[in-house]
Amino acid sequence: MPQPYFNYTTNRQILHVIPVGIRDRVEVVGDPENCSYEWIIYTPEGVREHSDMSYGSPEIALRDGLITYSIAGNP
Repeated sequence: MPQPYFNYTTNRQILHVIPVGIRDRVEVVGDPENCSYEWIIYTPEGVREHSDMSYGSPEIALRDGLITYSIAGNP
């Protein structure tokens, strides 16, 4: 599945993959050497939404990705 383009983060590695809903997932990707991370929400159709904020912590990026998924009215 194609990755989104980020203005501030180089996607060098997948750090977290969390299954959510029935067939969706939230991923945190980034560049650990530069402490720059983003979250991505995937559905079976592809990327639904992603950050472009250059988080300094993968855990904070994961938190915000999960919150974004949950407030979007997903099951």
